[in-house]
Parts: sequence; structure tokens; C-alpha cells
Amino acid sequence: MEFPGKKWSMRFDGLAIATSKGLGIELSCEDGDTLPLSFKLGFSCSNNAAEYEAYMTGLTIALNIGVKHLRVLGDSNLIVSQVKGDFALKEQSLATYRTWAQRLEQEF
Repeated sequence: MEFPGKKWSMRFDGLAIATSKGLGIELSCEDGDTLPLSFKLGFSCSNNAAEYEAYMTGLTIALNIGVKHLRVLGDSNLIVSQVKGDFALKEQSLATYRTWAQRLEQEF
């Protein structure tokens, strides 16, 4: 697979419930290459924090493999809208996540 210069899409999802905490990420290239990834979180967090973890993990992986053009297709309108500045933060515990996500986005 050759990553730089191609357009990629990322789908992400985070889940944090009493019995399970994990992330799902799929990076897909315009030529059909796909990288499906999943991770288990080893710490307690809110469902919104898990969504941010999934989003930032996907962005970090994309950057590390050389992706420069990324379209994000998240199932969490809340996270995407908070990072874009369209929605205000109601949970101040998510402020650090939003700041890190915005910094990562600047790399694309």
C-alpha cells in the first residue's frame, strides 16, 4: 500500500459502558485499501470521552502512516461539531480532548 498523496476517509466509534470500553476505526483509501482497527480501553471514561479517544487515535494513526488528505465520517455529531466549534462543551472534562483533536486536525 502506498499512503502519501492519496485521499483517505476515516470512520470512528467509541463505546464506554459498564461491561466494555473500546474503539473502532476504519481508514479507507480512494483506491480501495482499507485498514480496520479496534482497541480496548484499559481505563474508565464516559461514552463521549471514548468517542474522542477513537477520533484522536484514528487521526494519529493516519498521520503516522503518512496520510495528508483525510475525510472524517464519524457517527458522533457531537464530537465532530465540538471540534469544529459549532457546539459548545458542556462537559469541561472534554476540553483537553477537543484541544488535542484540533491540533491533530491542523496536520492534514
